[in-house]
Amino acid sequence: GDAVDFGNQTTARHTQQSSSSPTRTLIWGGMSPSRLNIIDYITTATTGNAQDFGDLAIAQSRAGVTGNSTRGIFGGGEDPSSLTTRAMKVEYATLGNAAEFGDVVNQNVEYAAACSSPIRGLWGGGSPGAGNNVITYKTIATIGEGVDFGDLSNVGQSRAAMSNAHGGL
Repeated sequence: GDAVDFGNQTTARHTQQSSSSPTRTLIWGGMSPSRLNIIDYITTATTGNAQDFGDLAIAQSRAGVTGNSTRGIFGGGEDPSSLTTRAMKVEYATLGNAAEFGDVVNQNVEYAAACSSPIRGLWGGGSPGAGNNVITYKTIATIGEGVDFGDLSNVGQSRAAMSNAHGGL
C-alpha cells in the first residue's frame, strides 16, 4: 500500500539518523542547513508530531546510530570542526540530553552503517573519501572505546545495516 502521513519532525532537516526502543523512535541530529544538536522522539505506536527529547552534546550529523531496547548510541559522524570518533548515548525511557560515551569507531568516519544485538553495537564502513571496510563494535552497557571487529568484504559508505537481534547483517 501507499505511505500515510504519520506526523512531522520538530524541524525540517536532512542527514539525520534514527534508533528505536520498543516504544519510542528517536531522530538524532541532522542538518538544516547547518548541523543540528536536537533529538526528537515519537511514540512509535501512535501517529502525531515529534516532540523534543533533548540535545546532542554538540551539533552533529552523518553518524551511525544504534542501540538496544533501553539505550541509544550515536557514533562517529561530522561535528562543526571535523569528522569524529565520538559516541553519545541516551536512555530511551527518560527525556534528556545525550551524554558522552567514549569513542565508537576506530577512525574519524561519517556515513558508517550501524546495527546491534541486545549486547553489542556495530559500526561498519563509512568515509571520508572512497570509504573504508572497517567494522568496530562497542558493548552497549559500558562506556569505553570501540574495538576492532573485522573487515567488510568491500570498501563502502552510506550503506544500510540491520539486525534480527541475534547479530548484525
